[in-house]
Amino acid sequence: MLKDETTLAIFTWVGGISACVAIIVFLFNKIKKYVSSQKIIMIRDIIMMKDIILDNNSSRLVEELSNEGIINFFPYLETYTRYDDHGTPSKYMSTAKIELVYVGFWLINGVGLGNIPDTLKMLLNKGVKISMVVMNPFTVKIKEHCSKFFILDRDVEGEFTNIIKLLHSLYHSSNVSNDAKMRLHIKVHSEPINASVFLIDCNDENNGRILLDTKIHHNKDHSYGYGLEMKNNPKINKEAKSLYNRLKTSYLTFIENGRNTFIKTIDIDLSATKAEDIIEKVRLESDDNR
Repeated sequence: MLKDETTLAIFTWVGGISACVAIIVFLFNKIKKYVSSQKIIMIRDIIMMKDIILDNNSSRLVEELSNEGIINFFPYLETYTRYDDHGTPSKYMSTAKIELVYVGFWLINGVGLGNIPDTLKMLLNKGVKISMVVMNPFTVKIKEHCSKFFILDRDVEGEFTNIIKLLHSLYHSSNVSNDAKMRLHIKVHSEPINASVFLIDCNDENNGRILLDTKIHHNKDHSYGYGLEMKNNPKINKEAKSLYNRLKTSYLTFIENGRNTFIKTIDIDLSATKAEDIIEKVRLESDDNR
């Protein structure tokens, strides 16, 4: 009798494990059908979560995320370097083949970023067009906005000064050709955004990617932000309402002059002799000082 009960328990246990494996295999095959990329990292993490309930709602969620081309989810800052296909910001930027666009705060705020100046030089010399739109520190609106992230006024101006000096030094480097310098475009914006975005070859039908790095208001720990990466999916992104196209259209308005008058930007001329002259020019052209 005891032997029969033990055997039944073993078969029940094995049956439960087999059912779980079958569900995971079913979801994996369903994901492969909708995602062109073979590295389904975010979906892999969802499936590996111990507490997830693998029901119809979960299956629908996986399918919708896959359809939208979402390939990575980063619940906090440290997870950006967890995956080989992402790594540090400099490593991620280095994957651009045609165009790199950054719209956000100041880019260099944080740790473990890698060698960004060398990465930008390499991209420019390879023929990649780089557009960067960073936050204007000289407006009351931006200072008030940054205070929600516990960023002090002096730090707002300090971060801006650092990125302008970095880009100015890069522009005047002997390692950057004159043709390459023409591919570097810098602007300053005064929009109270709560997310930075990288658009990598975003108009490439098959390889375009967008990384959205969102900050959380009223939190002193900047690592509490989260990120979402998606890849262009030609099958669904032909529609203007797709998430990829909505994000692309929204953030490209920062670099497309005259398209949207409600987004005001200031062009940065890196050819100036001194970086301090550029910073002072931005201060004088800011709305609060006119």
